[in-house]
Amino acid sequence: MSAKYTLFYKNPSRGLEGVLKCYDGLNIAVVEKTVGALSVQVPLNFSALKLLPDAIIEVQRETASKKYLFGETCYYLRDWTLGYDGRMRPYLILECDDSMVLGERRIVDYQVGTAQAEKTMALDNMMKEIISENYTVWATDSTRRLASTVLSLEGNKTAAPSGTKSFGHKNVNSALVEIADQSEQLGTYLTWGWVWTGTQLDFRTYTRARGTDLGVSSGAPLWVSLEKKNLISPKLHYIYRGTASHIIAGGQGDGVDRVIQRAQSAALANVSAIGRTELFVDARNAELATAVLAEANAELAKRRPKVHFSGKLRETKDCRLDEDFQFGSIVAVDFMGMQFDCRISSIEIKVSESGNEELEIPLEGESFLL
Repeated sequence: MSAKYTLFYKNPSRGLEGVLKCYDGLNIAVVEKTVGALSVQVPLNFSALKLLPDAIIEVQRETASKKYLFGETCYYLRDWTLGYDGRMRPYLILECDDSMVLGERRIVDYQVGTAQAEKTMALDNMMKEIISENYTVWATDSTRRLASTVLSLEGNKTAAPSGTKSFGHKNVNSALVEIADQSEQLGTYLTWGWVWTGTQLDFRTYTRARGTDLGVSSGAPLWVSLEKKNLISPKLHYIYRGTASHIIAGGQGDGVDRVIQRAQSAALANVSAIGRTELFVDARNAELATAVLAEANAELAKRRPKVHFSGKLRETKDCRLDEDFQFGSIVAVDFMGMQFDCRISSIEIKVSESGNEELEIPLEGESFLL
């Protein structure tokens, strides 16, 4: 099921400079919530093109049924190497970061306590406000503004829970990761992407899944299992370290006047004669006793024992990348009598000089035991 890859090389102004179909090695990676990468070794005569920082490479992947832009991203040239190998053959290596690098390049350049550095709103909308106020016409420093022909923003969806975050002078990508983590703690998976449209970037947010939800309860699951021969190297890890059966949360006040709330799991405490495990949580940020109790219950929920699944997805005729699932999809895993929703959060592709394609698609999921 090996696909073909064509690289379109554009200058930083997005003008096409050349098309590369032959190369001596190609590595591509896309990863949710962090920067992906591309590395390609090409014939030295390719160096006749203008090698400039932030030149753009688009990766076209061609399968039996279609041609398309891989990963909804582009790659920006950052480093290049010219040299000769041990047989005195010239080579050129191009190394690139994908469009997620835009979040790494800027900070939230506002003082703590300002409206741009502290917000309360739907967390997906909060992400877009950060981008708007640090990259677009809404940036107070006009020198930080990108043209609308370079960057656009998807409209607000209000699809994530509401929350409060402060992120003055933090790296933009770090702030987005913290917002996504808070949303997940509140029960909604949240991620984002700088999607390349072919002419510009469009900042978008996603809840539940960036790709198609093909999980256990989706109504149309894509099953991954040993029986279907699309699962390799699976394992289950049963985890009781770090669990706690009794949570004591301390709110505001001092000494005997401090607000104390408790949460417990009798089932976990009774797993053995020494099963009771206690943990104190500092919840002095919570004003009301009910809020302190909520902190205790949230910590108890996190401290349950769990079984963690890991493995890798292998393509088959009924399980093909960007035909049956995509980057960011959720798939349904069936292994040793247990079922898991596993998110495809990263894909790594290696293409040899002969054109042989190797996919690395890790899968992870977990389920609480009590």
